[in-house]
Amino acid sequence: MPPHPYNYHWEPIRSLWIIYSLLFLIFLKLPYWLIISVPRSGRLCREWTYGRSMHVRIVKWAIKLSDRTGELLFSPDHRAIPTNLPPHVQGVWVEGIPDHLIVGQIKDWAELADIRPMRIPGYWYQRPGDAVIGGPARRGEKIALNLHGGAYITFSAHPNDISQNITRGILSECPSINRIFSLEYRLSSTAPYKAEFPFPAAVLDALSGYYYLIETVGVSPDDLVIIGDSAGANLALALIRYLIRHPLHPLPIAKSLLLLSPWCEMGPSHMGLDSSFEDNKHTDYIRDVRGNMAEYSLRAYCAAVGLQESHHNPYISPASRLLPPEVVRGLFEGFPKTMIIAGSGERLLDSIRTLRDRFLKDVGQDGVQYLEVPNAIHDFCVFPWYEPERSTVLKAVEEWLREKRG
Repeated sequence: MPPHPYNYHWEPIRSLWIIYSLLFLIFLKLPYWLIISVPRSGRLCREWTYGRSMHVRIVKWAIKLSDRTGELLFSPDHRAIPTNLPPHVQGVWVEGIPDHLIVGQIKDWAELADIRPMRIPGYWYQRPGDAVIGGPARRGEKIALNLHGGAYITFSAHPNDISQNITRGILSECPSINRIFSLEYRLSSTAPYKAEFPFPAAVLDALSGYYYLIETVGVSPDDLVIIGDSAGANLALALIRYLIRHPLHPLPIAKSLLLLSPWCEMGPSHMGLDSSFEDNKHTDYIRDVRGNMAEYSLRAYCAAVGLQESHHNPYISPASRLLPPEVVRGLFEGFPKTMIIAGSGERLLDSIRTLRDRFLKDVGQDGVQYLEVPNAIHDFCVFPWYEPERSTVLKAVEEWLREKRG
C-alpha cells in the first residue's frame, strides 16, 4: 500500500493540526517574516517588493499545510452543479462526446483504463449585464474554453475556486473575449483513495467540452480560444494534439491557444542540480517531486498507462527530453496560433522553454508568441495581488488576440 498523501488526514488530528499551524503562523512565523523581509537580503527574491515576498511566503506555507491535511478549501467537482452561483455565472451540463469521435491511441488508452465519456458540468462566465449567458454564439463573438490547473487532482471550474481568478482576470483585461466556458473535467485519484478517472479521462472531458461549444453553442473555430493554466495547459495541448492527429467531422481546430505556466512535462528530464526546478525551489511554491502529493498526482493521473508514459508520451509530456527524435520532429505542426506565458522564477521554466523551442521549430515565430516575466512564480495570474505583472500580461494577451483578429 502506498503512503497516504496526507499525513494528518483523519479527524480530529486534521483539525487540531490546522489550528496549531494557524497559531504558529500568527504568533511566530508572521512576526519573524515581517522582520527579516525588511532588508531585500531577507526576501525570497531580492527584486520583489516587501508585500510580494510576504504573500509568496504565505502561499508556500498554505501549500505545505495542505500537503499534510488535504485541501483547506473545498470546491465542487464533476458530480454536481451548486445552485448558489453569482448572477454573471451559469452552470450547465455537458453530455459526453459521442463514442464514434474517440479514436486512435486515446481510444486504446481509454479502453485500457475502462474510461468512457460522461456527462460533466461547466460554468459560463460573462461580464455583468450581458444577456446571452449560456446562449447560442453570436456571429463574430469570441468565446474561450478554459481548462483549470491543479495537477489533475485538485481545483475546480466553480467560481469559488482560486483557479477561476484567471477567468475573471481575462474578462476584466481582455475585452476581445466576450465570455468564457470553464469546464469541470474529472479529477484523478488513486490509492489509498478510490482509484478513478486516470488519463485519458480529462482528455475525453476536454473533447466533450469542445464538442459542446462547436455543436451546441455554435462557436466558430475562428472565434474560439483554448485557455489552460498549469495542468490545464497540459490538457489543452493534449486536446489540440488529438484534434490535429484525428481530423473528424464536426471537430474543426480552434484558431487560438493560450498557455499559462504550462505543466508540459511530468517526467524527470528537466530536473537536476543545475535546473530551474532546483534553482527556483526557494522562491516558487511548486511542490518537490519527492513529496507525497507530487508523487500522488503522478500515480493518480498515470495509473492506467504506467509512470513510464510520463517520460515519453507526447499527450502527457510534450516537452520531455526523453521523447524519441521521430516523435519530437513535427510535434507541433498544425497547431493554432499560440501564446505561452511563463515566469523566470518558476520551477517549471526549463521545460516551458523546451516547449517554446519546439513550437518555434515547427510553427516559426509567426506561430507562437512567448512572454517570460522576470522573477515571476508559477501560474502567477491566479493571484490578484501579483501586480502590476498580472495586469500587464493579461493586456498583452488582449493585444495578441487583436493582432490575430486583425
